Amino acid sequence: RTEEGLHDGLKRLKQMPMEKRPSEDTQEILLGRQVVAQLELACCVLQAQMLRRESRGSHFRADYPAEDKSMEKRIVIRKDGNHCSVTWDEE
Repeated sequence: RTEEGLHDGLKRLKQMPMEKRPSEDTQEILLGRQVVAQLELACCVLQAQMLRRESRGSHFRADYPAEDKSMEKRIVIRKDGNHCSVTWDEE
C-alpha cells in the first residue's frame, strides 16, 4: 500500500455506480443493497488506511514502513447517509 495506490483505489471505487436500482425481485433488491453497502464500506476503509501513515500489524504501507508511536490510537469511522467521516479517537 502507498498513498498513491490508496487514492487510486478510492477514486476507482467512487466511480462505481452505487445507486439502488428499482426492481420487483426481492432477491435482486437485497443483493443490490448488499453490494452498495460493501462498496460504501470499502470507501470508508480506504479513507482510514490513508489516515494511518505508518505500518502496524497487518496494515503495511510501503511509503511508511515503520510504526509511529504518535499513531498508537484508534480510528473512528462514522457514516451519515452517503458520507463517511474518518477521524482519530481522541479518548
